[in-house]
Formats: sequence, C-alpha cells, structure tokens
Amino acid sequence: MRRFNQLTSKVVALLAAIVLSGCGLKEFVHANDSRYGVPGVFDTPLDSPLRTHFINNFLGQYRITHEWTYKGCRYASYVIPVPGGAQGLMSPLWGAFDVLEQDGKTLQRVDNENLRDMSQYFRETYTTPAPISANGRITYSPDVVRTQPGFRPLCGDRWLASHHFMALSINLRDLNEYKGRITRALPHAEWRTEIINGNTWHVQQVPMDQVAPNQPNTIGAPYSNWVTEIGNTGYLMILNFGASQRSFDSLATHKAIEDLFMRIVQSVTIEPIEPIEINQNK
Repeated sequence: MRRFNQLTSKVVALLAAIVLSGCGLKEFVHANDSRYGVPGVFDTPLDSPLRTHFINNFLGQYRITHEWTYKGCRYASYVIPVPGGAQGLMSPLWGAFDVLEQDGKTLQRVDNENLRDMSQYFRETYTTPAPISANGRITYSPDVVRTQPGFRPLCGDRWLASHHFMALSINLRDLNEYKGRITRALPHAEWRTEIINGNTWHVQQVPMDQVAPNQPNTIGAPYSNWVTEIGNTGYLMILNFGASQRSFDSLATHKAIEDLFMRIVQSVTIEPIEPIEINQNK
C-alpha cells in the first residue's frame, strides 16, 4: 500500500506540473505524439465542450467572460463549483483572480496578501531576477533584473494533424499600433469590423489562397485576427486563428475548427462593473 501511495503521489505531481506549465504541456504533448507515432493524437476533439473563464474584476472597471477549450488558460484561477458538473481540473467554470496594476506591472490578487506578477502576458516586456554567478554558484537577487519580451498568450490550443492553432491574449497596447503592425506583416489581408455582444471587433482575414504554406517545425500561420478594446483601460483582447495550406486539405475539418474558434469569439462579454451607491445620510 505504501508503494502504491508513493506512485500515486508521483503521478499527481507530474499532472500538476503539466497543468501549471504552458511550456511543459506543449513538450508533453509533442513527446507523446512521437511516442504513439500519430501526430495530433492529443488534439482537442472538435465536438468537445468549452470551459468558461470569468474575470470578475478587471482593473476595478470590467467583468470579462470567455470560453476556451479544456487545454486551459494561464490565469491565476480557481474552480467555481457547478451543481451536477465535473469537479476539480475538469470543472466547466473557472474564475480568474482580480486583475490590477501596481508599480508598472499587471498583477492578479491571489488572496488578501499575495499578488502574482502576470506582466509576461499583459505587457510588452517584463522583468525577472537576473542570475548572478559567484564562486561557482548561481544565485538570484531582486536588485538585479533582466528585461524579457512579454505579450505571451493567456490561452492556446493547436491541432497538429490539420496545422491549426488558436490563441487568446490580453495586451496593454494601442489598437492602431497593433493593427498597423499586423498590416505591415500581412499587407494583403484587409480589415473589417463586426459587432458581437456589444464588442466592436476589428477583424483581419487572410485570403485562403494567400495563407502561408507549411513550414518546418511550425503549426500554421496567421489566418484570422480578431481584436477588441476592453473599454478605456488601454488593454486589448486579441484572438488569433492560424492555419496553413495543409489545413485546407480537408475543408470539413477546417470549417469545424473555424466554427469552434467563432464560438469562442461569440462567447466574449465585457461588462462595466456597476458602482455601488452608498447613502451617507443613513
């Protein structure tokens, strides 16, 4: 029994490491794709349900809700119990801790005492303690930092078999600057606007015959970009859908994944937090 418990603990620790590390998840999936000899064996089934993510307090101004696949997102988050629904890691509803700004960083309030720096996802750059080598040992000091590139996706999924990917980001950046950068990279793709759930989406679509061909060691290329402003906060919500010429070998599969992406776009709600009026005369 003791040996069984030790083995169980190791398995639980491994699964926790995979869930909490985006890079670890990617490498785990690729390793198992190779192990089973079938690229895409762990791809998300196209008829899978989506999980709802709920940010109750974004900068004290907005509530944000969106869906994503069960591959998960990188928010600091917690399970919201759903009566009769799956529990734990398979719960269909997750709440993200409050998002706030402090000292030039974007943070999440994990509890009353702990803040988690999430700048690597929300901001263009972020800082981490720099390694210091002394006497053959590596140490880290908060007084010596290095700057690293940010704007990492908060949510992601990909389909190896069909060369598709999806990503969701929330970035502190100017809308016109973002559109200009994307336009320079993809000058042949036009922009349009669509209003869904009150959100004005700026949409750039690459024509199918101009989508990039397959590239070694990549999964898809830009195909459809959706971006909307989160009120007047200066932050953008960005949804990216990628494909390659290989993705169109099966138009039925391509449409199914595109429909899944559009379900996510249509799930996004951004609602102002109503101020609470306090009657001081009472």
